[in-house]
Amino acid sequence: MKVYYDEFEGGLSPVWMIVPINLIEWQLERFYISLSTPFEQFTTNDFDSNQLYLTVQIEDLIRNWNEQDSVGISLSSIRSRFESQKSNNDIDVEFICTDIEQLVIRMSDIEEVLQMNIRSYYKWEESSNERACLSTR
Repeated sequence: MKVYYDEFEGGLSPVWMIVPINLIEWQLERFYISLSTPFEQFTTNDFDSNQLYLTVQIEDLIRNWNEQDSVGISLSSIRSRFESQKSNNDIDVEFICTDIEQLVIRMSDIEEVLQMNIRSYYKWEESSNERACLSTR
């Protein structure tokens, strides 16, 4: 998992969570991401124009009441959105679903769904002129 940071109020703040997915099992209803998973910094230069990124919308996110430190993604919701676009724009849904390599999730959307501040999980620290991302959990 990677986290993209941007400047905010004189410091760096986590903006997007980038989740690498080589092959999603689209027949599943949902899957969950642990927020305490180790992560690394993702920069603008890390975006690869040859990869297919999928933006996860807030309505695709699910709160897991049994595990406070995780957020779910509704695969059925994403697939339904593709299916509706397919009928309008002749999009090959199977091609898109199997070729997605990265999911992009707005941190503010995760916070809103979970109703908690998750930025403490993704603190930015500078030491010895090197920047490092550290998970506090």
